[in-house]
Amino acid sequence: MAPYLMVQETGSHEDVRWLEATDIQGHGLRVTQRGDRHFTASLLPWNTYTIEAARRHEDLPEPRHNYLRLLAAQMGVGGDDSWGAPVHTAYQLSAGRPLTLDVDLELI
Repeated sequence: MAPYLMVQETGSHEDVRWLEATDIQGHGLRVTQRGDRHFTASLLPWNTYTIEAARRHEDLPEPRHNYLRLLAAQMGVGGDDSWGAPVHTAYQLSAGRPLTLDVDLELI
């Protein structure tokens, strides 16, 4: 988590082709794209609701789990700031264009 003044989601990766999330023994999950559609992913120690409910980092509970978020896309990347500047046109998602997440999941 980035230490922003206001707690918020962070660490989303765009245009992901594959990822591996493993523990220190190397056990975990491999996610790979199907076809030519990349995906968006993040791995955080809290779920979205817990992050949104916290006002400060001190309000977050001790991490107990990791939450892997896999998305077809996520709008929000590309704004100049996080307090009002709109997302640049090149990074906006059209509400009229359906998005599909198509990945393979493999235990490793």
